[in-house]
Amino acid sequence: MQRRRHKDTSAKTPAKTKHVHVANDDGKYKAKEPRGATGLSKLELVLICCAVFASTLYSAGTCTIADCDESMNYWEPTHFLTSGGRGLQTWEYSGKYALRSYAYIGLHAVVGRAASFVSHIIFTGAGEGFHELVMFFSIRGFLGIICGIVEVAFITQVSRVFGRAVGAATAVFCVFSPALHISSTAFLPSSFSMICIMCAYAAWLATENRNGSGTSLWTFICISMFSFAVILGWPFAAVLAVPVAFRMLVTQSFFKLILCSVFAFGVTLGVVVAVDFHFYHKLVIAPLNILLYNVFSKSTSSELYGVEPVYFYLFNGCLNFNVAFLLALPGPFIAALLPLLGTRRASQFVSVVATIPLWIWLAIMTVQPHKEERFLSVVYPFVCLCGSITLVAIAKVLRSIIRHVTSSSILISMYYIMVFVPFVLLSVSRIINLHNSYGAPMELYKYLSLEELKGGRDMTYPISGDVNICVGKEWYRFYSNFFLPGDRFHIRFVKSNFTGQLPQPYGANTWDIPDHMNDLNLEEPTRYTPLTQCHYLVDMTFPGQSEPDYAGDAENWKVVKQWLFLDAPHSPNPLLRSFWVSWSINGIKNSWNQYSLLKNKNLLP
Repeated sequence: MQRRRHKDTSAKTPAKTKHVHVANDDGKYKAKEPRGATGLSKLELVLICCAVFASTLYSAGTCTIADCDESMNYWEPTHFLTSGGRGLQTWEYSGKYALRSYAYIGLHAVVGRAASFVSHIIFTGAGEGFHELVMFFSIRGFLGIICGIVEVAFITQVSRVFGRAVGAATAVFCVFSPALHISSTAFLPSSFSMICIMCAYAAWLATENRNGSGTSLWTFICISMFSFAVILGWPFAAVLAVPVAFRMLVTQSFFKLILCSVFAFGVTLGVVVAVDFHFYHKLVIAPLNILLYNVFSKSTSSELYGVEPVYFYLFNGCLNFNVAFLLALPGPFIAALLPLLGTRRASQFVSVVATIPLWIWLAIMTVQPHKEERFLSVVYPFVCLCGSITLVAIAKVLRSIIRHVTSSSILISMYYIMVFVPFVLLSVSRIINLHNSYGAPMELYKYLSLEELKGGRDMTYPISGDVNICVGKEWYRFYSNFFLPGDRFHIRFVKSNFTGQLPQPYGANTWDIPDHMNDLNLEEPTRYTPLTQCHYLVDMTFPGQSEPDYAGDAENWKVVKQWLFLDAPHSPNPLLRSFWVSWSINGIKNSWNQYSLLKNKNLLP
């Protein structure tokens, strides 16, 4: 038999790829790249990776804990799981209310235990205080690395769908934004949901960019990330999945979407319920409980924890994003006009779906009486994207106006410089200010653990037996038990003017219903320890305060060490309160209080 010959097609001229002539990122016309082309070069992506990870890891090591909810509701239960029984329990973790899931806590506890295991092997002579801090900063570092990976993926897909200029601008806004700097390593469900939603939108943009090729995997990743964000993280973030859901219903198989969604959400919910059943010893659906408490309950309300004015988020956005936030506000509207501006990488539908979450979230959160800075974190990536789209759109309009000018490219470059330079300078100034002005609690507790208490290495120092470290009005700046070097050191509360409910130490396990807890933020007197039983006291003296000045009570208290803490109400210049220039300026123009570590002279030598 004769062998069948294969036709040699190598010499044939390959079919030409159809190009459409559209305006490029600078407004000049060129042939459009085929779908799937990378907007940013490999070198640019490598540089962005380095910048993103430098930012997130710096945040892990230096960023302050700005919210007591982070330390009390997340670091403390995690410490209970990693230390074998030492930590504070809030009413949300009482089996009677079960508003929080141990599944979310457990993920971080696994990282902490692994870090502790490695630390004990490598640093055999270190005290327990050192290993505790290794756990704390390892968990933060892990969060920073995960956030960094997702940020790079998001920026990459943005550049492929919206173009190189939008991708590069998004990278600049993400890397230097104080808001993302804080949220990238914050141990909060809102930050976790931010990372998951950013990943979900990156996966969805990948499906749009692939034009049908290999979209099933990216669709599954997208839906899975939404399930993690809603069930494992923050259930309120579910509204941000709606725009993508509508788009996918138009472009993909309805049956496959339903099947994928049922599987992803079902498995995630099943795992969360199983983990919580182990820790609560009863059937608990924590995401549902927190929705019922905050949205549908008539007897309780989030307003118990404070009310802010309507403009709170606008002010906060300008503070933490400066010019980027102002550019972001019209972003969804500008995105809908992108085809009219000569950009056809993304359709109007895709552009609106990718940007509309910012408007949706701002509209929902603004009308809520109880507002907190962290509630906005889930849309921080969209602030960066919307700001970038507006920035590039303005550049295209300027290009079309001055296209006949010889030096038009130089003028456009100057325009970008005039935006990016102030943004970067203000952002870096803000980040430095947060550390210099409000970093005293972290420095105090690190000093207390490693220096004053010698890392827990000496079991007879400062005395044999239990040692009480007390906080009064500064209870909400306690950095967690990770900053106390061993089981014999206990955080205690002394009476202050605060009249809300404080947490209490965990019992023997997580499922017994603790006494003296309520869901109305009512004061529980059982939380307090007599001042005479405090070996150390952490306090700050305010001008004209009605509470005792412990640092000034030289008869009973010795000042061990003090750190400067910004006195914002008595610092007249709002810009110098918010941004750092130098010690010679901020240090003189602002008012400062002493954040003090005090030692009880009656109990300690």
